[in-house]
Amino acid sequence: MANAQGKLGRRWWRVWQRQPVILLLLFFLSVGVPPVAARVAGQTPMVQSQQSAYDLVRQGRRFYEAKQWEDAVRVLQQAVQGFASRGDRLNQAMASSNLSLTYQQIGQWDAAREAIAQSLNLLPANPNANASRILAQTLDIQGNLQRETGNAEEAIASWQKAANIYRNIENDRGLQQSRINQARGMQDLGLYPRACQTLLLALNVETQDCEISEQVLSQLKNQPPSPLKMQGMAGLGDVLRLIGKLEQSQLILEQSLQLGQQQIGASPELALVYLSLGNTLQGLGEREAAFEAYDTAQKMSIGDRVEIQAKLAQLSLLLAEDAFPGSFFGLQSDPEDLWRSLAADLENLPASRTGLYAQINFAESLIKRESGRKIVGENFQKIDRIFSRVAEQAKQLGDTRAEAYAIGDRGKLYELNQQWQQAETFTIEALSIASSYEKPDIAYQLFWQLGRITKAEGKVEEAIASYRYAVNTLESIRTDLVAISSQAQFDFQDSVEPVYRDFVGLLLQPGREATQEDLKLARQTIESLQLAELDNFFKDSCLNAQPAQIDEVDPTAAVLYPIILGDRLEVIAALPNQPLTHYSTPLPQEQIEGTVEEVKNYLSAPRLLIFRQRLLNNSQKIYDWLIRPIETDLAGGDVQTIVFVLDGVLRNIPMTALYDGEEYLVQKYSIAVTPGLQLVDPQPLAREELKILSGGLSEARQGYSALPGVEYELERIQAEIPTEVLLNQSFTDSQFQETINSFPFPIIHLATHGEFSSVAEDTFILTWDDRINAIELDSLLRTETREEDTSPIELLVLSACKTATGDKRAALGLAGVAVRAGARSTLASLWYVSDEATALLMTQFYQELTNTGLTKAEAFRRAQQMILQDERFSHPYYWSAFVLVGNWL
Repeated sequence: MANAQGKLGRRWWRVWQRQPVILLLLFFLSVGVPPVAARVAGQTPMVQSQQSAYDLVRQGRRFYEAKQWEDAVRVLQQAVQGFASRGDRLNQAMASSNLSLTYQQIGQWDAAREAIAQSLNLLPANPNANASRILAQTLDIQGNLQRETGNAEEAIASWQKAANIYRNIENDRGLQQSRINQARGMQDLGLYPRACQTLLLALNVETQDCEISEQVLSQLKNQPPSPLKMQGMAGLGDVLRLIGKLEQSQLILEQSLQLGQQQIGASPELALVYLSLGNTLQGLGEREAAFEAYDTAQKMSIGDRVEIQAKLAQLSLLLAEDAFPGSFFGLQSDPEDLWRSLAADLENLPASRTGLYAQINFAESLIKRESGRKIVGENFQKIDRIFSRVAEQAKQLGDTRAEAYAIGDRGKLYELNQQWQQAETFTIEALSIASSYEKPDIAYQLFWQLGRITKAEGKVEEAIASYRYAVNTLESIRTDLVAISSQAQFDFQDSVEPVYRDFVGLLLQPGREATQEDLKLARQTIESLQLAELDNFFKDSCLNAQPAQIDEVDPTAAVLYPIILGDRLEVIAALPNQPLTHYSTPLPQEQIEGTVEEVKNYLSAPRLLIFRQRLLNNSQKIYDWLIRPIETDLAGGDVQTIVFVLDGVLRNIPMTALYDGEEYLVQKYSIAVTPGLQLVDPQPLAREELKILSGGLSEARQGYSALPGVEYELERIQAEIPTEVLLNQSFTDSQFQETINSFPFPIIHLATHGEFSSVAEDTFILTWDDRINAIELDSLLRTETREEDTSPIELLVLSACKTATGDKRAALGLAGVAVRAGARSTLASLWYVSDEATALLMTQFYQELTNTGLTKAEAFRRAQQMILQDERFSHPYYWSAFVLVGNWL
């Protein structure tokens, strides 16, 4: 998936890309005011001067629509004076609020505040219906002013007041508008689920979440078309993209375009929808279609701020590392032309919130153009001046968030040029503005930046302190980070994950003696990273984690925490009744990933079984990295089980197949994998009444091949333990749900096609009539019966699944399913395995599981050893595909 936008100033982009909508919406709202005022005044005889004031308001409206802001200000000022001279407070308030909105267009914020305050002071405390409408519209304009000056919370409060008034006077159009406005403010604050719900409410759609079902689409289609409906749907498309629902975003935005073309034809409003559609298409990797959408938006909005947005979007696409320079998709695409054009456009923008972020985005693009090189001479001075100017404008505007961003980015610019002292000074200044409590999303990045800078200066302890603040701040906002897509507010792999990794690398830095406190902190950081990855996988922070010590969980288990750094592989080892230890192997990350990839290929592809010696050689390398340094300690420490908290690509291969030169690791120890001890429910399997619910497909379905061995597999299992079998036509979503609800089965065994991916929506298992993805599986397995009996699923077995081809993080899906499904343990395959071998392995496993003296891990180890001893299935391809995740007891 292309991610150009995410890699170019993503935090600026998310703010800038939404700005102009609110001004257009408020404008259409506000221009409805004069007729209302005229009707109010029309109840009494008019004199010529008062009529002239109405004419001035109408003239001001025409100037506003023509973007002749100074002329609009002049005539609206005269209108305010005209109404004031007649003592017409209501119409004076109306004219003052429109005057405030006009001042906002040219960045005269003090004058805008004064005008809106005057308008509010003129309105009666207990207004009638007409005065209430003007009050509500004035609050809408005040909300825009507050948002443009960096006070999104105050803006939302003003729009909520307006919405209450519209509701009381039964003004549905105004209520719909205010809800759309509120959603924009919520997006600014990263409150995407709330924004989504508010937009659905504005569109009169009833749904419990932001899932756009066929029923929701039907509700939208059956509503009469209107410009506000188009705007609400466009906003909904934006939010859906931001929470990672790209296909649904595309669907809604395309419907919004159809609606807009019917209603208003080509216009700036429609240009905004094209812009949003371009962003969604870029997130989907459809770069050509995205570029064309941006081009259309630009042509529809010549001379408007939307044009600048479209140019910035095109620039970000051109600067993607995999984009083709020069003639891009046959459209005008010279980055130099875009830079020059944008530089001129940005100079003419008023000092507003939108203008500030546009300039920052532009400066980021100039840095991006240098591709990580030092920036010298005129280019450096140009970028430095932009950040300096933005910081000063933000300070005058009172937008502390934009000020902190600009100064922080100035520090990053000096960091890039290795001017450490200036970089440190600017970063500390930005931190003094961005409090960890008020702006934690900025503060963590600044602490991370300060950690990098002080590390480069050789101030290791200061760097550790800064990294610790960064990680702690990240932990405090973990719930806010995860509800968004990787193309939106945070790109997890670029902006979150490295903070944890860098911190561990600093604590375990070669040449620095790590204390037990350091090792505990490093271990805790690795566990926190695992949790953050899973939260990011699900775009939801509902994982309940509790601190756990290995001695308390299992006194015979050792836990290994490998973490892949850029230049080495670090391992922290927690052995029973021993202090923590760590060991390091100097290795480039590319070599680690390459070796793991080779092992995975040799293990999972039947056609490569002839290369067994190559597999063993590479498997032994990984054994040497992970096990060899503590081989003696493990052997002499009464260790029976090794539990791995795996990192990165290491999740994609089974640890059971590691080879010491004579035998496999599974021949010496029981093996389990967990995303972290914090997620382990340390309860042994209750074997008094084992009963299995099994479901499977042996016939070809939904484009997937037949699995003829499934029927035999389920028959063999049924012969060992009482089993309820759902096979083929009986294994439907509804029948599966009904059977689960009938009895709290401790073991669920699913022998069907499935795939693990780094994307939750693409991690699924196949039923006869549907696919169940990782998120849906969670709700399916958490039945009312099970919750009432407080009896969790002891073991979930997923047979015939595999990790997605070409996805380095695919096994994250396996970990996600294991944790989220509500099962204490999950046993799943990383690749498709021989039917006969799988049937024998599972049969033996369930036989061993009836032995009350064995843990799940030991029962499975014995089953694997039995298969391993069969000459037909001695290759690891047959017996190592399955991985036990979670509780191994």
